[in-house]
Amino acid sequence: MAAGKLPFDGPTNAVIFEGLLTKPPAPLREKNPKISRELERIVYKALEKDREMRYQSAADLRADLKRVECESGSGRVAIPPSQFPPPPRHTKQYAVAAVAALALIAAGIFWWQMSRRPPLTDRDVVVMADFANTTGDAVFDGALRQALAIQLEQLRS
Repeated sequence: MAAGKLPFDGPTNAVIFEGLLTKPPAPLREKNPKISRELERIVYKALEKDREMRYQSAADLRADLKRVECESGSGRVAIPPSQFPPPPRHTKQYAVAAVAALALIAAGIFWWQMSRRPPLTDRDVVVMADFANTTGDAVFDGALRQALAIQLEQLRS
């Protein structure tokens, strides 16, 4: 970012990886003279080939960057406009919409599966238990059972 382009470039991934593993990065101050020597040192330390020489934690890197920010006075470091493509806009909204669409599709499939019950056949049996009339009125003694039986007989399935 400080140079405005990648530290290693090439026509293929193999060439880029070879540069990452074997070649030193091009001097930053040649590409952007406004970069302080301290920021250049931090970038080179982050790109160091020997793992023991690199930053051992993100906290160490952050501390050095904070130090450069304080020393620069304005808190800003001159970095040229990036040559990288801008990040896509509304990515979060697209992700939320995609998750919502998938949830609706899953709910629809679940509802469709649950509503697809096989119809009853002549071989299927529905057992009806006796109803106890607790109203005290003799008119309801067999009426509830008979009404339920009639309703079940009228079902298409």
